[in-house]
Amino acid sequence: MANQLDRLGALGSAQLTIYFGTEEPFSAQGLGQLFSALAADYKRFTNGAELVLLSAEAGSLKLRLGAIAAAATTVGGVYLTADKAVDRFNRLYDFGKNVSEIIEYAQKGRPEPMPRSQKAPSKSAQAILETAAASKSRLRLDYSSPDGERLILELDPQQVEQAHLAASAARAPRPKAQRSSPQARSVAAEAIMEARLDDYAARRALASPAERQREDAALVVAIGLFVEALRANGSDYAVETVAQKLDARGLYEVAAMVRQELGGSRGGQLVTQ
Repeated sequence: MANQLDRLGALGSAQLTIYFGTEEPFSAQGLGQLFSALAADYKRFTNGAELVLLSAEAGSLKLRLGAIAAAATTVGGVYLTADKAVDRFNRLYDFGKNVSEIIEYAQKGRPEPMPRSQKAPSKSAQAILETAAASKSRLRLDYSSPDGERLILELDPQQVEQAHLAASAARAPRPKAQRSSPQARSVAAEAIMEARLDDYAARRALASPAERQREDAALVVAIGLFVEALRANGSDYAVETVAQKLDARGLYEVAAMVRQELGGSRGGQLVTQ
């Protein structure tokens, strides 16, 4: 048992920390999906290595993750040599870097920086954004190695929302039988937008005037990224349609901002159904 703890301590010297800063509760199902995505993506990314949870701290949520050898099926299954341990550190760094880049590109409204290959950890990035968006969290990804390497990505709740909307729109499924129809391709993405607007309308009613002004502006930016992501995915999206969805929820000021900021862009004058 002592040897197993020693090995975990050595592995823990290279860590990928995921921090969700929020006062909101976390869904147990959502956390389960997050852990499942991280474990599956890491195993594919490393051709069989295992990601382990070193610790979880309450008060918001701070997850410390480490890596174990590809051949290990349990903590005591295989002893890591120095070379293998260094390899685990490098792979954990590469994994964290890829996840961070996907999230960062989504927040900027850009496509993923890598092809959607089997090894791209897209599901992990999406699950992290989903967890952070659902809990209205500040998000921080932090990798540290025994040699002092650091990799840090930080997003505030508004940036998380922007990234989540853009990533969700970009990954919206396209029904095979209706691939030729732009409306059919955007159905799933519109459903995501509808849910986020419902959530925002409920939260906005409780916000102070200053918070409303700040979050309204952030929402307009997020909607702009959403629209551009749909266009990049082969769909045009009517700005007026989005504005009408906002009007229906009593978000008249935001609707006016959307019409003013996005109405002149490509697709802004499309006729709604």
